[in-house]
Amino acid sequence: MADFISQPNQESRDTQAFKKFYRRIKTNKYWILFSLIFFIFLAWLFLRYSIPVFQAKTTLLIKDSGGFQDPSEILFGEITFQTKEKVFNESTIITSQPLIFLSLRQLGFWVSFYSKGLFNNIELYEDNPFAIVVDTAKVFACDSSLPYGVDFKVTLIDSKTYQLTAESEGTIFYGPFSINQKVQFNQIVKVGNFEFALRLVKPEKIVKDIVITNYSFRIHNLKRLAADYKRRLVVNPEPVGSTIIDVSIQQNVPRKAVYFLQTLVRNYASQNLDLKNEVSIKTIEFIDKELKQTSDTLGSVEAQLEQFKSSYQIADLSIEAKMLLEELSKLEEERAKYIIAQKYYEYLKNNINNEDFNNGIFPFSLGENQDPILNKLVMDLISLQLEKKVYLDQGMIQSPQVKLLEDRIKTLRNKILENVNNLLTANSLAMNDLNNRIKQVEQSVKQLPKSERELVNIQRNYKLSENLYVFLMEKRTEAAISRSSNTPDVQIVEPAMLDPDDPVFPKPVLVYAAAIFLGLFIPLGVILAKHFSQNTILDKVEISQKTDVPFLGSIPHNYDSNKRHKLITFEKPRSGVSEAFRILRSNINYYKRTGQDQQGSVILLTSSIANEGKTFTATNLAVALSMAGKKTIILGLDLRKPKIHEYLNAMPVTSPDSKERLGQYTGVRGLPGITDYLKGNKEIQDVIYQTQADYLYVIPSGSDTNNPSELLLDNKMPELIEYLKANFSFVVLDTPPIGLVTDALILSKLSDINIFVTRQNITKVDFIDYVDELHQSKKISNLCILLNDVSKDHGYGYGYYGYGYGYGYYEEDEPWFQKIRRKIKYFFRKKI
Repeated sequence: MADFISQPNQESRDTQAFKKFYRRIKTNKYWILFSLIFFIFLAWLFLRYSIPVFQAKTTLLIKDSGGFQDPSEILFGEITFQTKEKVFNESTIITSQPLIFLSLRQLGFWVSFYSKGLFNNIELYEDNPFAIVVDTAKVFACDSSLPYGVDFKVTLIDSKTYQLTAESEGTIFYGPFSINQKVQFNQIVKVGNFEFALRLVKPEKIVKDIVITNYSFRIHNLKRLAADYKRRLVVNPEPVGSTIIDVSIQQNVPRKAVYFLQTLVRNYASQNLDLKNEVSIKTIEFIDKELKQTSDTLGSVEAQLEQFKSSYQIADLSIEAKMLLEELSKLEEERAKYIIAQKYYEYLKNNINNEDFNNGIFPFSLGENQDPILNKLVMDLISLQLEKKVYLDQGMIQSPQVKLLEDRIKTLRNKILENVNNLLTANSLAMNDLNNRIKQVEQSVKQLPKSERELVNIQRNYKLSENLYVFLMEKRTEAAISRSSNTPDVQIVEPAMLDPDDPVFPKPVLVYAAAIFLGLFIPLGVILAKHFSQNTILDKVEISQKTDVPFLGSIPHNYDSNKRHKLITFEKPRSGVSEAFRILRSNINYYKRTGQDQQGSVILLTSSIANEGKTFTATNLAVALSMAGKKTIILGLDLRKPKIHEYLNAMPVTSPDSKERLGQYTGVRGLPGITDYLKGNKEIQDVIYQTQADYLYVIPSGSDTNNPSELLLDNKMPELIEYLKANFSFVVLDTPPIGLVTDALILSKLSDINIFVTRQNITKVDFIDYVDELHQSKKISNLCILLNDVSKDHGYGYGYYGYGYGYGYYEEDEPWFQKIRRKIKYFFRKKI
């Protein structure tokens, strides 16, 4: 029997697994194609109706000159205007919420207008047809009673009238409201505490050219809007060592993003310049105060010197007196610098200790030897004061940010006071040392004559006051020049512009790439998961890998749309399924010719479970055998769940040799059959019926019974089989599933060929092991396997039963609408 069974190729399991996976992909190629087209279509829809997001960017240079002027540099050294701020600090300032708040307020971003689209509302800006007139004081104060976030819908009626609709459930600050009324342009509308009026920007253009009639507008809370812009604002410093920064923001309205960056940079530069000017003013005020005191002292000493010279008639000093006077002048000049530094420290200390210190802006620390710690602390204090000042200028006195800044300023104040006290102590020690040195020189002066001694002291004071006055005047002039030449510490390298002109989101290439990936990944992922979790038979190769039981053949899937042709071999003899049963008949005939017994052959069909097509195979195989002119009889031995009546109609006959048809064919359900014969209620001739097919007879299951297995063990069963073998060429036994009951095992002893029916995607692969065990243990002899319901893509060696001789699935005269329906259903049929 194994001769007509095609043996599997001796390939590796990996190769076979790959081919199996490839066949599964090939089987589902239409689903993969459909998934790919579907996701590409979704990508197109997404790109078509999504709102693009653009990025605007500006590049700034934080200058290394023009920073905060250190008064110590003006008073005690050359003027150098080096930037003390770090790029990080400037990045923090430019993204501060008060600065953003100010820019949004100036631009009028507190209101947004939209036009109604098919899926989304499109925000308008420069092409906005309306302008809204409101009490901006409430908007700028972020009055909580305003209906923030509510969509006010505007439907144009004509050039003078519009329909206004809005609805809100209200908040804790204002109650619910609903409005739906016709309103004139420029007419005041009141909704709770919110009053506004709409006016047309270009009435003549709107009336003539307007296409869209549905608009809406929304009021924004400026504080929340500023927080949102702060979150989206990105500052990227260039590599370490560079003072260039990139400031960018993403926005779905590109012009709004550009205008916002322009305004933000302009406000930042203005704020920076105001701060520098205020620091210069503080420095000049301090110098003016010292100049006034020095000028008074210089005038007094000058008058005293003139009076002394006129009184003592002394024209000049001796050489010794001149030397002593020169040495004293040097020491006094050095001490004067420490005196000025001490005054500044005391000035700074007094101002910081003042209760209103939070509202002031102080110059940097002074001294001959600059203290970098104090300079850094004062610089940080100035930055915090400036940020707090912006909040206070906007009336945000109770803002949490203000409270936080006050805490930080208080901490800095304590650190500055501690540092100033330490510097005062060090300055006092230096002055004491100078005083001691001056006292030593004064001892030498005392050795001079009285008149020279007094003149030395007067000239000493005069020269000290004169030098100090000239020094302060020079530095004041330099400070005034510095103030007049102040420029912002920021320079625009690249003005705000779209970067690039294409939107940053969505990117068509990425969207289509993602669509192609998902379109392929999802179906292939499902196929792969199904492939590795597959526990049912897919093809002949899987059967051959599990057992050496001969493979009898394959029956293709019945593509009949409504399964109206169950006995398809009889009703559709030209179909591919009918041809498959003819091939099966040929294989069985070949097996019969190789046998020694030329009596009628008994063919038993069983399966593992129900719904594997056992009865379908048995009845259509019987028809195929009878169509060859061989008398065939089929027995319905599935006594528990008989189905043979669904396939065959029958009429009683007087004897198996009779060809006379008596009356009309009726269904076999309820007719006496096997159980009636085995119980002794009927004779063999009484339970044999002729079917609608020539040469085909049937013995139905008969009446119900409670002990089918015991009934089949009766001695009358072998007698029945022997009688049928003597009178029929083929006896087909339709038995119950062998995996559920033992009936098939009992009957296999009476059969010549035992066909185990499996079904693609139904029969478990592990059940083949059980079949192999039956074969190896000789519990069932002459066993072979039949694969049923094979889809087109898994057919083997039969050219899908066509052969090019006109065999098709259906008759050529099939109605056109049935063909279309069948093809559509086949496309969407589950094949994974």
